Amino acid sequence: MSLSIQWSTQALAVDDSGDITSTESEHILIFDAVVSESHEANATLTDKAVERAANVSDHKRRDPYVLTIEAIVTNTPLDLPPSSGYNSSPVNNNGKNVLQFDSAFDRVLDVAATLDRLYAEPTLVRIVTKRRTYEDMTLISYQDPREPGMASSAKVTLVFREVRRVETSTID
Repeated sequence: MSLSIQWSTQALAVDDSGDITSTESEHILIFDAVVSESHEANATLTDKAVERAANVSDHKRRDPYVLTIEAIVTNTPLDLPPSSGYNSSPVNNNGKNVLQFDSAFDRVLDVAATLDRLYAEPTLVRIVTKRRTYEDMTLISYQDPREPGMASSAKVTLVFREVRRVETSTID
């Protein structure tokens, strides 16, 4: 399954002359394998009570989309490692046919750190799946169980929910 999670961050800094500069960075998280995707779309019907009769449903309201992803991350990818979010950097295999990674290479920890940040911060992400593209999603839950024998891999379960924003205006 093809799936990517994309977002951008903006960093502000003050240069030597006292001016504020802004740098925007694009981030992407790609998994070694996606085991499953669960696309959830629900709606709420509003009911109004009527004397001596059954309730009347007069409106349907779309609830935010929810996407659950079960994916695998490893320290032993079959090709160049997929992007792991905040700490992504190209890996050089020195032109050899066999992939060799720096001893400090730990993609599982990089992805775990990325997931911690996505969970803790109010970051909106774009998720691209084969079925559809979701805008303005945020990570509301994730599981990263540790099991014996899985030191170089992790099977994570992520739950994203759509964030709906409103714009306000003042009318005279």
